[in-house]
Amino acid sequence: MFNNWYTRSFYWFDCGVRWGNIAWEYVLPFIPGAWIGTKIGAKVNQMLNGRTLEWVLRILLIFNGLRMIF
Repeated sequence: MFNNWYTRSFYWFDCGVRWGNIAWEYVLPFIPGAWIGTKIGAKVNQMLNGRTLEWVLRILLIFNGLRMIF
């Protein structure tokens, strides 16, 4: 019945939705944020050189890591 990965993933997603395991009041606000974030990310990626973008992402990862530690 579940012989490929996408069939299994749709099955478990459907079970989570029907059984009420998804808190929609938390999910729904993230949808517009994800859409806006992808649009902004695509524009920034077009404006920056690849090496510069790599350094910006490295600095952001270090900053986030330090925030998680302290």
